[in-house]
Amino acid sequence: MRKHGCPSKDCSGGTTERQRAMTSNEFEQIAEEVKFTGTLKRCTYCGGVYVEAAAPCILGWLDSEILGSGWHPRRF
Repeated sequence: MRKHGCPSKDCSGGTTERQRAMTSNEFEQIAEEVKFTGTLKRCTYCGGVYVEAAAPCILGWLDSEILGSGWHPRRF
């Protein structure tokens, strides 16, 4: 059984090993739209950006293979 670390329901390859803290350069790309002061993580498979928490929440996707380059906010 594969360990799935990405909280995006559409991510098929977001194993635990593909999750990492966002870099400062990545955060600069979304800082105008995402007002958050905690730890943000990013899935290197789907580009999902999420709040690191007991119940992680996807905020959007950054440079996604599926959605394309740039920031794609989640529509709540």
